[in-house]
Amino acid sequence: MSGTYPLATQNGGKYATIHYNPNPNHTALRRPGVELLKTGHRSEILIHRGIGFLASVGCINLCKILPDASEPISFPGSRARVIAMIDNMRSFLGANFPHDDGFSIPQATAVIVGDP
Repeated sequence: MSGTYPLATQNGGKYATIHYNPNPNHTALRRPGVELLKTGHRSEILIHRGIGFLASVGCINLCKILPDASEPISFPGSRARVIAMIDNMRSFLGANFPHDDGFSIPQATAVIVGDP
């Protein structure tokens, strides 16, 4: 749904923002991810890596511009983009970036324009 959503560090069994697993294998748990807050009736929306055509329904998978719906999402590229986003927020916020998973990220929002 269109809107502006505050971001938080994720602290789940499958995804984490601070303490994610550095193993780049797509099956390794505690993969890098970030959580959207204030999502209304939705229990959870995450920004995380995508792979091929497999992605979580209702989550956001970072990737390059895809020419059409038949283009698969590159797992290594998508994972690198999620990590770069986390690192960029950490660099920008410095000491204000949370030091653990499960906390709001100050001054960080995701802006969603239009419905998919």
